[in-house]
Amino acid sequence: MITERKTLKTTLTYSEDMSRCYAVTIEWEKEKPKAAVIMLSAGKTDGVCFDKTTGCVIKNLVALGYGSVDILNLFSSLDGTKEDTGDEENLEIIGILAKSAKTVVFAVGTGHKTNKKVQARQKEVIEILKKYDEKLYCISDETGEKFYHPLCPKVYRWNLVQVNSKRLCEDD
Repeated sequence: MITERKTLKTTLTYSEDMSRCYAVTIEWEKEKPKAAVIMLSAGKTDGVCFDKTTGCVIKNLVALGYGSVDILNLFSSLDGTKEDTGDEENLEIIGILAKSAKTVVFAVGTGHKTNKKVQARQKEVIEILKKYDEKLYCISDETGEKFYHPLCPKVYRWNLVQVNSKRLCEDD
């Protein structure tokens, strides 16, 4: 009989009043590279039970050879609002964790082209990511079509395609 042990180490970074979740860091193999995945808004997790999106992110990053992930969001508010466009602490953490990641995956999706608050926040985050163009990617399907969110059924299995910040702005 063979027994294998696997451990997930989870770290949650919240605001002082616990109303915002800035980052969910999950590590499963420390010696492998880390990815930072930027999505739309913070989900609720207690560090043990994850939502469907987080499970999908982990599954795909394991398959791509990563050992940890920082999950970040344009909006950090846990009440689901898009009212935190002035949340400078969230922007600062995105910058710090994007710098430390081997790969930054911009995975906001494209379903928000008419939402002005989302577009404004996206521009703020893309401005931070300009320094990291060499490691900036998005999720693509098999045909090379880009900018999917992790839950999109078309990209059950991820293909990461390099993209620069200028291109992200063009596709607003």
